[in-house]
Amino acid sequence: MSLRDAQGEYLSSGNDAPLIFENFLSAETYCREKNAATPSLGCRIYDHKGKVVQSFSNEAIYERYHGQPAARRSLWIGIACLVAGIGGIALDAWLGWRLILGALLGIRFLWAGTATAIDGIVGLRAARAK
Repeated sequence: MSLRDAQGEYLSSGNDAPLIFENFLSAETYCREKNAATPSLGCRIYDHKGKVVQSFSNEAIYERYHGQPAARRSLWIGIACLVAGIGGIALDAWLGWRLILGALLGIRFLWAGTATAIDGIVGLRAARAK
C-alpha cells in the first residue's frame, strides 16, 4: 500500500504525475486491465477534488498483508519477540548481569514484541468486527 507509478516503480520527481482519463469508464477499464496484468499492483480512481471514488486490488494479496492472517502472524511474531526478550534478560540475570548486551537486546525484543503483539490483537479485533 505505497504510492507507485503505472509500472509499479516507486515515485520520483519524473514519474509522480497521476494518469488522467477522459471519463470514469476508461479509468475503470484501465484499472481492471492493470490489476489483471499485475495482481500485486492496485489502482485507485480519484475525482477532481482528490476524493477516492473506487479502488481495485487483488483480494488474495490484500488479505495476506491486511486481513486476519496478517494479524495472526503479527500476534505470533510479537509473542516470539516477547519470549526472546524475557529469555535475554533472564540469561543476563543468571550470569550475574555480566552480559550488558543480553539485557539491552532483551529490552529491545520486549519493546518490539509488545508493539507487534498489540498490532496483531488490534488486527484480529478489526477482522472479527467485520
